[in-house]
Order: sequence, then C-alpha cells, then structure tokens
Amino acid sequence: MRRTDARTIAGVPIAIGGSAGRVLLGCVVGGTALWLTARGTDLASLRDSLETARVAPMIGAAVLVAATVAVGAERWRRLAYPPRGGGNYRHFVAALVTGQMLNVLLPIRLGEVARIYLISRDQGLPAGRVAATVVAERLLDVIALAVGVSWLLLHLALPEWLRASAGAILGAAAVAIGSVTAIAWRGGKLIGLIEGRVSLVSARAALFLRRYGDFAVEQMRSLLQPANVMVWWLTAALVVLAAATNWVLFQAFELPLSASVALLLFVALQVGGIPVATPGNVGVVHLLTVWILTAFGVDRAVALAYAVVLHLIASGSKVIAGVALLMVRRSAAAPIV
Repeated sequence: MRRTDARTIAGVPIAIGGSAGRVLLGCVVGGTALWLTARGTDLASLRDSLETARVAPMIGAAVLVAATVAVGAERWRRLAYPPRGGGNYRHFVAALVTGQMLNVLLPIRLGEVARIYLISRDQGLPAGRVAATVVAERLLDVIALAVGVSWLLLHLALPEWLRASAGAILGAAAVAIGSVTAIAWRGGKLIGLIEGRVSLVSARAALFLRRYGDFAVEQMRSLLQPANVMVWWLTAALVVLAAATNWVLFQAFELPLSASVALLLFVALQVGGIPVATPGNVGVVHLLTVWILTAFGVDRAVALAYAVVLHLIASGSKVIAGVALLMVRRSAAAPIV
C-alpha cells in the first residue's frame, strides 16, 4: 500500500503521496525544453536584447497581469454568488493568488485544491459548491479558447502543430457547451437514476453523489441564466487582457507583431502547458514562445529574451504576490508579545 502523508501547504491541509514522480517528470520536461530553447542561441545577443528592452511596456504588462487576477476573482465571486456576486471580494482575490502561486511552483495542480479550501473556509461555503464554481471556470475557459482559435483560423496562418490542435480545442468546446446544457436541463434526472443504482451498493456514496451532483446542476443552470451573463463577459475580458499583455510586451522589444499574434501566443501557451506542468512553468513556456515568435520572423535571441521577461512578469509576479500574501497572513496570525 502506498504511504500517504498529511502536510500543510499555504495553510491548506494536503495529502501528499505519489506526487514525487510527477514533480520529477515536470523537472525533466522543463529542463529538456529549456535546453532545446537555449541551444544555438547567441548569448551576447540575448544579453543585449534584455538590456535594451523598454521598461515602460514591461510595467504596462505587469499592470495587465494584475488586472487579469482582479477580473478572474470577480468572475469567480459571481459564480459563487450568482448573478451579481456576494461575499468578500478580497477573500476571492487572496485565494486565487494563492492558488496561482502553488500552480506555478508545484506541477501537481495543487492550486485548485488550495483555493477551494480557502474560499470554503473563509466564506463558509460548502466545498462541493466551491468545487463546482472551479469546474464552471474551466468550462468557460475552454469555450473562450475555442472562440479565440476560431478567430485565428480565419485571420492568421497558424503553425502546423497548432492547426492540428485546433480541431481538438473546438471539439472540447463543443463537449463543454453540451455538458453545460445537458447538466443544466437533465442533470437532476440523470443524477436521480444513477443515485438509485448506487444506493443499492452504498448509501453513503449515493448521498455523496446527490449532494455534489446538486451543486453541479445548480452551477450549470446559473451559467445559462440571462441575469448571469456578466460571467461570460468577464471570461471574454480575461482572454483580451491575456492577449493584451503579450502585445504590450511586444512593444518592449519593438516587435512589429499584430494583436492576432499576441492572441496566438496566448492560445499556444494555454494548449502547450496542459500535457505536463513544469516547476515554475520553466522550459515549456520559453520553448513555445520562441517557436511562435521565430515563426513570424523574430530573431531567436530576441524571442528568447521576450520569453524570459514574459515568464518573469506572468509567473514570477504571481509567486511574489502569493508569498507576500502568505507573509501578511502569518504576521496577522502571530500572537502579540
């Protein structure tokens, strides 16, 4: 039997067991991707590109990253308290930042568990209800990603590897839309049928299914309500902000690339990071960024410099914010001597 230990990370009780292999795999993949990215790059040109990059667009990109977090927290709050939102907005921001920090540092998708726990604790919401909002977020993100891919297919010549993935993305979006609709309108009946069969084996499992199934049905129904349309607009805003971050950073390196390329880079990073998460998002982000930019005529050293700065702004800022938040929490919880 595999031994599982209980640990606390960022104040969240976590069962740790069997994750070492995933961390090791992430390190291997990240290290290999980073080596492939840096191989053959002129280090002197890389240094010059970093030294001559304009600071003002970098600051603008960092502001857009912060705005993305703010919009993401507001969308999450409205999913938890449809249609107009409720609860303490600062709790949602803090939980989201903590979750993003953990997702960056640890390639085991721990951040989602952490933020579910934190909002359930801070807002007094059932964990199942909070988990349903996270699932709804992912469905919304898949649909938004498909809309972005559809735009790119019409307006840009995509790299072959990404064009091959476009069908899978559109298919996933179709499944997401179908799932939302089916669960919203027929979920209760389906859960009832399954519950009846499960109850013959385990009454506890049937109760679990009913409780968490009801949360899922309630959440999917809220997505289809006209009064809750703001979550769809906020989802679109998240895509726009992410693409805008890439485009503003183009200006730091004086890259004459369009907003469509910025959107393409966002889509590529979203799709490419799914198979294997790497510690600190190192390696894969750099490799994909260099692939995309060099495909549009950017010098390899400049593309790598851009990737380094993008990684520091997009991932590094989340780690810094998350660590600062944890320090503030610990300081506030410390006894007064």
